[in-house]
Amino acid sequence: MPITKATEADLAEMQAQLGRPMRDVLGIAARCVCGKPMVVQTSPRLSHGEPFPTFYYLTHPATSAALSGLEAEGFMVTLQKRLASDKELAANYLKAHEDYISEREAIDVVEEIAGISAGGMPTRVKCLHALAAHSLAKGPGFNIIGDMSLEAAGFDANKCRCKVSKPVKSEERTVALTKKPKTLGNTSMQKILIVGGGYAGFYTAFKLEKLLGKGEAEVTLVDPLPYMTYQPFLPEVVAGSIEARHTVVSHRRHLKNTHIINGSMTNIDHANKVATLSVPGVGDVKQSYDQVIVTAGAVSRTFPIPGVADNAIGLKTVEEAVEIRNRILTNFDKAVNMPAGPARDRLLTFVVVGGGFAGIEVFAEMRNLASYLIRYYPGLTFADVHFHLIEAMGRIMPEVSQKTSEWVLSDLDRRGAKVHLNTQLVSAADGVIELSTGEKFESDVIVWTAGVMASPFVKNTDLPLDERGRILALPTLQVNKDGVALDGAWTAGDVSAVPDLSGGGVGGFCVPNAQHAVRQGKLLAKNIVSTLRGEGILEYKHKNLGAVAGLGLYNGVFQSGKIVLKGFLAWCAHRVYHGLAMPMFERKHRVIMGWVSNFVFKRDIVSIAATENPRTAFETWASRPKA
Repeated sequence: MPITKATEADLAEMQAQLGRPMRDVLGIAARCVCGKPMVVQTSPRLSHGEPFPTFYYLTHPATSAALSGLEAEGFMVTLQKRLASDKELAANYLKAHEDYISEREAIDVVEEIAGISAGGMPTRVKCLHALAAHSLAKGPGFNIIGDMSLEAAGFDANKCRCKVSKPVKSEERTVALTKKPKTLGNTSMQKILIVGGGYAGFYTAFKLEKLLGKGEAEVTLVDPLPYMTYQPFLPEVVAGSIEARHTVVSHRRHLKNTHIINGSMTNIDHANKVATLSVPGVGDVKQSYDQVIVTAGAVSRTFPIPGVADNAIGLKTVEEAVEIRNRILTNFDKAVNMPAGPARDRLLTFVVVGGGFAGIEVFAEMRNLASYLIRYYPGLTFADVHFHLIEAMGRIMPEVSQKTSEWVLSDLDRRGAKVHLNTQLVSAADGVIELSTGEKFESDVIVWTAGVMASPFVKNTDLPLDERGRILALPTLQVNKDGVALDGAWTAGDVSAVPDLSGGGVGGFCVPNAQHAVRQGKLLAKNIVSTLRGEGILEYKHKNLGAVAGLGLYNGVFQSGKIVLKGFLAWCAHRVYHGLAMPMFERKHRVIMGWVSNFVFKRDIVSIAATENPRTAFETWASRPKA
């Protein structure tokens, strides 16, 4: 079929089809009967330098969705077997491969993708979308595997399906998703494996339980922990405003139809769709699957700064939040009995590294807690307690405007909390803090919030990663393999690099936060179900609700666009938003009742650090056999 020049109308239509602009378009290789683009011919090397092997790219949503359904049903396996046994078909497939490369190299010879075509050609069937695109571009008989895929997908060259194919919210599709099929006929039960039970993983599993019909799929969730932690509440756990156990959601209590495995994923061999996990008391276990959803989250990202690994503590888990609280309370208990001097100063000096939202919130909550504690420790004054926040950049809280961040700085300064901007931590060895400005002081409590990184486990998989170790994703939350969806692989949350179609984000990708992870998890579940049923899938495009931070009891900041709230009103907005966002009604109730209880009876100030070594008292006095 002749290649036609892409008009402005074509480019606008493809953007509507994909939810994003199509990059480096050479021309339209195939059109719908109505004239709209179906397949685009792309440059072998994108304008920013990245090699792009998919010379013919399918943009038509309805056709793409139908092919995704076939892939989920295992149609590629059928084609692979046919290819192995049919010599004539294999010869056609090889010729299609050779022609594909020849046509692409006539445009540009890209060394990185030399000899690589698309869709698994010439010996494997890996992507029906790429093969169908090639078939549509060249016409019937040129790529028979592509022809067979289109036929199985119900493609009719004389029928237009553009009106119902755009990747936008559809009332009709929403209704279809909420109706569970009574039976699945001859369709075999799909095995869905979810790796990680944080925001994205929990919400994916929770939504799947609501959408899947009986016998439609078997869902397994793997996580070392038996609960999901609502991380935005961790600063309030540190401050004692929320009971620690109320910030976590039990997997087994709330995922009643999901098989829970408390273990650590060690490897994913997606080529063979087999995962390896380590289960305490059992050892290594192999787990096969049809669909894998990697939502393994993130861990604290640190730098090789002396003393950080040995003395600092992160704020990614509820256990860390409890430990920080216990350290603050224990240090006050020790300091009140000590004379003024360097030893006491060290106990009452608290350091937070990182000026993002997490760092600022925990810093402000720690300052607020310390101010509250003073009344219970005669002999200690406000001036005896020192707080330092270290931020390498020239500002804090990049999610809000410069003016708003300056107000937060002023508010912290008013409360005696010192913020060091344009300053790096040089060393924390033995608790001695050395800054790039030359300043030195000692601290017993160093909290690290200076960034996160994708769970390192994903390096032990054959899934495509970006330069930061995140799993590459398409806007549909399918794993992105050379610009096309990797069959049976999905990802979401902090472990993934999901394009931010709203135009925000960092480097064009969604930032790692709870807002994205929750919404992605819900959409991912819908897309999985749609794929299993051969329906169209949606792209993730969020609407930013703004940024809100608690800055201690009765104080906060909120910004959405040009709307800014400060102080008590912002604190109220913070509690309302997160009170509603906390998963599960019973968890919401526990958190809110805790707030009410603290309002009436004030915050508890008891340290339970002894839980770290609970057998100490028993061991000390236990009778032992005589030697």
